[in-house]
Amino acid sequence: MQDYINCLGYDKTQLTLRNDYAFKWLFGKEENKDILIALLSIITGIKKEDLQEITVENTYLSKQHYTEKTGILDIKAVLKNGKRISIEMQNKWQTDYAKRVLFYWSKRYIENFKQSQAYRNLNKTILITLLNERFPYSDKVHSIYKLLEEKEHTPLDDILEIHFLDMTKIQEYDLSELEKWLLFIKTTKDEVREMLAEKDKTMKKANEALGRFWSNKEEREKYEAEFRYECDMASLREDGIDIGMRKGIGIGHQDEKIYIAKNMINKHMDINLISQLTDLSVDEIMRL
Repeated sequence: MQDYINCLGYDKTQLTLRNDYAFKWLFGKEENKDILIALLSIITGIKKEDLQEITVENTYLSKQHYTEKTGILDIKAVLKNGKRISIEMQNKWQTDYAKRVLFYWSKRYIENFKQSQAYRNLNKTILITLLNERFPYSDKVHSIYKLLEEKEHTPLDDILEIHFLDMTKIQEYDLSELEKWLLFIKTTKDEVREMLAEKDKTMKKANEALGRFWSNKEEREKYEAEFRYECDMASLREDGIDIGMRKGIGIGHQDEKIYIAKNMINKHMDINLISQLTDLSVDEIMRL
């Protein structure tokens, strides 16, 4: 299988929290709740003491390799007062990503909301995206979007809050507390993480946990499988052969699947992943 070295801006043999699996492994574990709280407090401005009762949902990661991944890997948390926070790592900016973020926010906002409930039971929902490609709508590292009146900027309601954190805009000097955490997440260099951890107790705990993670063979295999998956998805998007994009070109549904599968095979993509994305059996793909 093709290695896709540096397709996401890093080598799969390097440790970085830009890898979805590593990110959730660190910030999604119950024993690391204090690490998650530290990060969320800096991003959202919510006091740490108000985050102490936070509950992380979907904490446990699948034991399957990420060639069988079926959805977005993110961290979903609920505060004691019902507020919801979701964090996503995004290595590649896409032209439709802003719409996608709003769609995810809306799904999270009404999650578990029952038809018989009153609208007052809907809670504020905060969506956070960490970007490793340039955010095109602002020159700031941290951009926050809310529902505001166009001219007076008065809020309609505080239900919506979306954060974009652009890791490409971090400076190499005079780092803020937020930028230090973003650099800790972005870097592939052990010495940078160690330097940042020297003056921050929580970051030191995070760095020590990452050391244990990287020395575990099984965890490294899952890390590499996630890397391959992300590269495969990036390859699909860049070449414009995503299944949804093939609609309307005048070929039959089965022919469409075969066309896409052949392109994937030419890119040396994993057969199980091709099967998942095209609904063709492994045997059918092998015959191609």
